[in-house]
Formats: sequence, C-alpha cells, structure tokens
Amino acid sequence: MMKPNGYDEAKEERFGAFKRLPAGAYVCRIVKADETLSRNGRTMLRLGLDITEGEYTGFFRERFDALRERNEEAKWPCMYFQLIDEDAVGRFKGFMAILKESNPGFKEVWGDGFEESLKGKLLGGVFREEEYAGNDGKIHVSTKCAWVIPVSEVETTPVPEMKKLDTTRGDQGTFGYQPPTMGGDIPF
Repeated sequence: MMKPNGYDEAKEERFGAFKRLPAGAYVCRIVKADETLSRNGRTMLRLGLDITEGEYTGFFRERFDALRERNEEAKWPCMYFQLIDEDAVGRFKGFMAILKESNPGFKEVWGDGFEESLKGKLLGGVFREEEYAGNDGKIHVSTKCAWVIPVSEVETTPVPEMKKLDTTRGDQGTFGYQPPTMGGDIPF
C-alpha cells in the first residue's frame, strides 16, 4: 500500500473521541435562529443551542469547533425545531412563554428581526437518548434536545426515557438489513 497523500500532515483522529452528552435537563443559550420549512412544508424555527451552565458548558461549541477542523462546512451539532404555523400556534405560544419566563424583560419582536431577537436567550433543554439505524445496519444512540422548559425547572426535571427505534416497522432505513449470503470463499 502506498502512503496516502497528506498522511504526514494529517491530525490523528480516533473513533469514539467525542464524549456523549448524558441525557437530562440543561440550561441552554440560543446561539442561532432562523425560520425555515419542515420536510412536510410546515413553517418552523430552527434554533441552535449550546449548554451555558454546569459541567457541560460549551459542549456543542467544542464539538462544532472540532468538526470544523475536519470540514469547513460542518453544521451546528445541536438543533431544536419549533413549528410555528397555525396548526402549532398553541405550542409556539407556549414556547414563547418559556422564553419570557426564562429571560425576564424579554418581549417579542414580530416581523423583521424576530429571529435575531432570540439569539442569546436562555431556556431549559431536555435532552434524551434516541436510537437510530446507522448506515452499517446497526442501532446507534445519540442524545438530542427533545423539548424545552423554563430555566427554573432544569434542576427538578427528571431524566427522560430513551426513545427506542420502532423495529416492528419495515421502514427503518438499513435496520435489519442482512447482506445476501455467498457460499464459499470471500470473493476478493
């Protein structure tokens, strides 16, 4: 085997180098916000969050910086999505109440500047472990922000149960994929 181009200059990387955030509730800061459409065409807010208190302060900034070292186009690793269309207006109003409770003096800025007014605001993020089917056909686990709460409730919110992958359905990506068996020797 020939030495790959750039081998001597490459930074060593190892699998499992990223520590995983434990499930639980954390005080978070909104670091980015924009309005976008869901896969189903529904209007929603896309919020980038980072942990701002405790042992895991800056957890997602650290991960993002490490990702950017390898890929300049890396995306922020912690996103929370809030539907804002008329079918979700009650939940959106609840989200806004959480922001007001967590940020005394915060007032909505409707129209231009709304998303910008959310940046820097605090809220409680409830993170849970979620199973997903990997491209390798195995079940993996990630930790994601499942819902938000007022900052005042972070200390008393119990750790949520893991969201298990529904393995009874046949549409779970590569989950359950079994490559065809080949008789005899390996063909290479």
